[in-house]
Amino acid sequence: VQRAQHLAASIKESGGLTHVVYNSAAAEPTHGVVRIAQKHAVEDVFSTEFGLPSTCLRANLFMEELWKSYTRPPILKGTYPFSLPPDRAVYLTSVRDMGRLAGACLARPDAAPAAGASPRRLNVASELTSPAKMAEAFAKAQGSPCVHERARLLRWIARLFLPDLYEVIQFYRTSTETTDIDALREEFPSLLTPFPDFLEETRWGDTEATYEDLARSL
Repeated sequence: VQRAQHLAASIKESGGLTHVVYNSAAAEPTHGVVRIAQKHAVEDVFSTEFGLPSTCLRANLFMEELWKSYTRPPILKGTYPFSLPPDRAVYLTSVRDMGRLAGACLARPDAAPAAGASPRRLNVASELTSPAKMAEAFAKAQGSPCVHERARLLRWIARLFLPDLYEVIQFYRTSTETTDIDALREEFPSLLTPFPDFLEETRWGDTEATYEDLARSL
C-alpha cells in the first residue's frame, strides 16, 4: 500500500498520465483474505486518496498457477488435487488475458473514468468451470487420464500451519463473487482465452515443459 501511495503521488505530480489500470483481485467485501484486502486497499489509494482515473481489473484464479511445481506433476500422473467439491464453480483467468484487457483499456481514451470519479471495477475471467471439468480438460490436453481428488489433508495442514494458504482455500470454498463473462466477451472480443485453448497454447501435453518455460514465454 505504501508503494502504491508513492507511485500515485509521482503520477499526480507528473500530471502526464490520464488513466491507471491496476491488476486487482475479484472478491466480495467480506472475502476475509489479507492479500486481497491489500489489493483493494491499493485500488482506494489510486482512486479515493489521489483521485486518479482508474480501472481495476479484478482477476480470478490464474490458470498459470496450475503449471506450478506443486500442481502440475500430480496432474500429469492422473490426479488433480484441489480442496474443493468436484462441482464447485471456479472462475479462471489467464495472465495473458489480463495484459490484453489492460492494453485495450489503455488504448481507448473513452475507457478512463473522470478524474476524482469512482474507479471502474471489472471482474475478469474467461471460463466458468469446476474441478471435475478441469480434470477432464487436463486429461484431454495431456492424452492420459486425470481425475479430481479433493485435497482434504492439505486444507487441514494449511489450517494448522499455513494461515495465508488457508485463507485462500476457504475463499474459494465459500466466495459468492461472480463474473459476467458474456459481458466481457462483448466488450473485449477475441481477447479472452477459454481453459482448453489455454492448455493447448501453453503446450500442457508436453511432459518435459515446466513452469519456467511458460514464464519465459509470457
